Amino acid sequence: MEHLLGPRRFVLLLAVPLLTGAFLLGHSITSMNTQLTGIPGEFTAYHCDSRQSRSGGESWSCTGSFTADDKSFTISYTKMFPALDSEPTAPVAAKADDANATTVVVDDVTTWVLPAGSGAIILGIGIFMLYHRLRGRLRSRPSDRPSGRPRVR
Repeated sequence: MEHLLGPRRFVLLLAVPLLTGAFLLGHSITSMNTQLTGIPGEFTAYHCDSRQSRSGGESWSCTGSFTADDKSFTISYTKMFPALDSEPTAPVAAKADDANATTVVVDDVTTWVLPAGSGAIILGIGIFMLYHRLRGRLRSRPSDRPSGRPRVR
């Protein structure tokens, strides 16, 4: 790849998988944390906006209230993550970090597993590219050893 791309183009090409993979992994870690340690409850939507996707499907971004299952607290205004596939007509099972959470997460493991898997694969591609670029540079570097076999007299 070194011969195909100059250093500037390679750095730009390398930045895409490294940054994208790091973003997806970081984002999935926050969702995973809420999913595993969050307080279960119900999200009741007050307002939802519909968005059309390129494939023709709809997604719904909703704001509303969250009530913990144990009734220990209620959040009067919060956002639901991720966007829902259909407009909710009943309360949705969700989890919140605490009583001050501004976003609640749908109680579904796919909210963090899919981004984590994608991020790990994409980040792995970037690391693989960087490793092979550096390995090629180290091999092409002239060594301090004399070349050839030593002469025997």
